[in-house]
Formats: sequence, C-alpha cells, structure tokens
Amino acid sequence: MKEIRYVVFSFLLIFIGRHNFASAQKPSLKFKMDSITIGHGIETSLSFRHASDQEVFFPDKQFDFHPFELLDMEYFTTDTKDSISLDSVKYILKSFDITKVQKLKLPVWVLSGGDSIRLFSNTDSVILKELIPDSLLTQGRLKKMESMIPMKKEINYPLIIKWLIGFLLIFSLVYFVFGNTIISQLKLIGFNRRQKNFNVRFKKLMRGEFSTENLTNAVVLWKNQMEFLDSKPYTSMSSSEIMDLSDNENIGNALKELDQAVYGGMSDLNLPLALQILYAGANDIFRKKRRTLYKRLKNR
Repeated sequence: MKEIRYVVFSFLLIFIGRHNFASAQKPSLKFKMDSITIGHGIETSLSFRHASDQEVFFPDKQFDFHPFELLDMEYFTTDTKDSISLDSVKYILKSFDITKVQKLKLPVWVLSGGDSIRLFSNTDSVILKELIPDSLLTQGRLKKMESMIPMKKEINYPLIIKWLIGFLLIFSLVYFVFGNTIISQLKLIGFNRRQKNFNVRFKKLMRGEFSTENLTNAVVLWKNQMEFLDSKPYTSMSSSEIMDLSDNENIGNALKELDQAVYGGMSDLNLPLALQILYAGANDIFRKKRRTLYKRLKNR
C-alpha cells in the first residue's frame, strides 16, 4: 500500500512541477512592424528566458509558420546572467494570405529530465497593408492606364544551347549517312559551274575583235581551264609542248595560228576556227571528266 502511495505522490509532483514551470515562463514573440505588404518580408523575433542548465529548441525551417512562410532565420548567442539564460532567434517571414489581420504564435521546446515540454509564446499580429483601398473599388474611382511599360528583352541562353545541340546532332547524323554523297554532289555542281563560266567568257572573246589582247586572254583562259580539267600544267607550257602532249592535232594547229597572230602580227589567218577548235577541245575534256565523276558518285 505504501508503494502505491509513493507512485501516486511522484506523479503529482511531476505534474505540479510541469504546471509551475509552464506557468512561470513564456516565450516572447514580436513583429518588428505592425503592418505587412503581401509577398514582402517582415522581421520577427522570438526570445525565451530559462534556467541556464536547461536546453531549449526553437522552430526551424521544417516548422509550419502558417499563415506565413519562412524566408530566413538567424540564431543569436545565448546570454546568461545569474543562472538565467536568454536565447533568441530572428525570423524573416512573408505572407501571401489576404486576411486583413494575420496572427502568429510559436512554440519553444524545453528539454527537462529526458522529456521535452512545449511552451507557446504570446500571440502577435500584423495588419495587411492594402495596395488598393476598398473605398476606391466601391466608388469606382479607378483609372485605366494605357501607357506601355517597355520590357527588357532577355536572351534565352538555355533554349539557344538546346537548339545548337539539336542542330549539331542532326547535322552529324545526316553527314554520317549522306556525307560522301553530299560532298560528291557539291563537287559536281562546282565542276559544272566552272565549265559554264568558262564557256560564257570564252564565247564573249570569240565574238569580240581579234586584237592581240583578246587573243592572248583567250589562250590564257583556255590554258587555265584545261589545267583544271586535265590536271596538267598547261599554264606553264608553250604551244609546242602542248602540241606534243595532246593527241588532238587540230588543237596544236589552232595554238600555232594564234601564236602567229599574237607574236607574228599575221592577220590573214582563220582565227575564228582556231578559237572554235580550242573551245570544242575544252568541252570534250569536260564531258569525259564529268562521266568519271558520275561513275564515282554511283559507286559510293
């Protein structure tokens, strides 16, 4: 029977001790300002005086500060005098709640005898600062603002990088599959275009006056094109060397007549025919080379 009385008495002592502890101390909560603007931060302090041998815990980032949201927090160093400690923390809170009066109270946990006691602070409140007063809304005194506010254009670098990466991947895939075909086609297009330019320029010289300058330009143009088509150094060869190299006797005779007209001053020669022979010879070589390119393209 004595043991039962002892247990009951112990529970009563613990209950009375907790009650006295809770009623003797209370955390202090205070907003730094009496009003708040929606979405803007407000500084809030929470402090608690307690025995220096007690360990206390304040709400942290995991705590729900409804109707507020926690932006930042800062703990201050414990200040102890005469076995009484003062702990405090500063919170930066914001709210998107449209309630005109917004209230908050926060707990502090005290570790005592292997157990924790939760003590709530006082309730403090702030008033929501109205950007548009209700009186203006009810009286219809709002004015429409039609002026445009210029916005700074920003470059979307992540999107540009994504597009570049996508383009490079597609380009690499196309080149891997069709690279050789595309290169061959481009070479063929360039080959045909160069011959077309030669034909236009050479025909223009054929229709012009048979002056020394025009005849010299015609021979130089023909040698450059033949060197491109036949891959032989025509531009550094004399007419006699070209005659020995070529299987076409008519080309040799045509070059001989053009040399006589340019260097010998003879004017009774059949110069139109000589130029026509060179023109036809260049186009014959062109057609042979083009057939070779076509065959290479088909074999790839």
